[in-house]
Amino acid sequence: SIVLKPIPSGATAVGAPAKIVGRVVEENPAGRGWVDAGVTECVWSELTKHAGPTPKNTISYPSFKKLLAHSSVDEAAIGELFFELDGNLDGFITEKEFRDNFDKCSDRLCEAMCESSLQCPERRTSIKR
Repeated sequence: SIVLKPIPSGATAVGAPAKIVGRVVEENPAGRGWVDAGVTECVWSELTKHAGPTPKNTISYPSFKKLLAHSSVDEAAIGELFFELDGNLDGFITEKEFRDNFDKCSDRLCEAMCESSLQCPERRTSIKR
């Protein structure tokens, strides 16, 4: 493989140029906690509102990366966040995948969203956890 850009930790990339085809999944991720459903809904609404047109109310990796481009999170870390949320690794985050996986990365994602000036529509304030 020829890797031209950083890839998320735990990701498997193949080809020339390399493309991400999978990731390592931990059985019991450390630090996994419970997240309030209201926060999950608020964050999902804000992401899909700004993601642009995608199939069946999903978020693609290019849209996700663009949404967080103005944060201090580097491209590799954005990739890690995306693949933590994309449960079936098809390149799109569905609402179910988001709800199932948001608690794994909620603090990092909310912080990046705040830095990117994304707002919580229900509370009309920056998303903070």
